[in-house]
Amino acid sequence: MAVLFHCSGPCGGDYSKTFFRTWTDPRYRKLCQSVFCKGCESTGRDEKKGESLENRARQKVGDTIRRHAKRYNMKVKDFTETFGWDRKIMLDRLLQEYEGNCCSCNKPYAGMGHGLFDISLDIIDPREKPFLSNTRWMCLTENIRKGNLTPEQWGQDRVNWRQWEQNIEKRILNELHGLPLFAAK
Repeated sequence: MAVLFHCSGPCGGDYSKTFFRTWTDPRYRKLCQSVFCKGCESTGRDEKKGESLENRARQKVGDTIRRHAKRYNMKVKDFTETFGWDRKIMLDRLLQEYEGNCCSCNKPYAGMGHGLFDISLDIIDPREKPFLSNTRWMCLTENIRKGNLTPEQWGQDRVNWRQWEQNIEKRILNELHGLPLFAAK
């Protein structure tokens, strides 16, 4: 008979160990088992999503600031004062951008399907300091594609991505598109 573990969450059910997350707790340097099953964890995250868009966006701005301050080995207060990362301005820009389309791929955020997870802050020119004027909100996919490219490199990369997308569309319409006419000898 399989060993069952009890969930301390709202469901109160008994499940196999694999239905509970495990992690290493750095405080104790040992493997720990979650007291909530994956179902109750997921439900808790979904309930948080029920909060207002503005509250979640405010949380995202705060998390973004903390993450960037940590990257620069600075305290949050020092980072925001040094680089002008005003929470109100960032929140307004985030909400305004989120209402429309990504500034890079031009796809609407509403159709991306993951809510505010789909939008992230980009440092436009990584060679420059991260002043607020050197940032913009863009979709996560495009921000990952961009990485640490300079604006010039990113512009060329965007041209290449558009060409790649066109080639894929042409290949769908004509599977022979782009193939050599004769076999190499």
